[in-house]
Amino acid sequence: PSTGVWYVVFNMFSNGANNTAQYQVGKIVTTTNNSSYAVAAQAAYSISDTNYWESCTIDAIIDVTNTTNVKVKFQQQSQSTSGDLHSVRRYIKWIILVNQIT
Repeated sequence: PSTGVWYVVFNMFSNGANNTAQYQVGKIVTTTNNSSYAVAAQAAYSISDTNYWESCTIDAIIDVTNTTNVKVKFQQQSQSTSGDLHSVRRYIKWIILVNQIT
């Protein structure tokens, strides 16, 4: 994205398989120096049965003052007692709140 203040939304959802407990964690991580990343926002959910869908939305406001140094990453981590997730889907939305024109 360009410089400005951005509202970032990271949505992820999945369903379980094999009657196992699954745990999902989503994070938005940012850096202002293109090196050291920190968690800006995170959320988690669990799925306890086959074919049950769960989801979570993670959102953050990011002030992009410099497109060289300010970066955003989206992370999703899964943990399962056994088996697999049937389906994992995600989407990311960027909405500019303040446009910084120099």
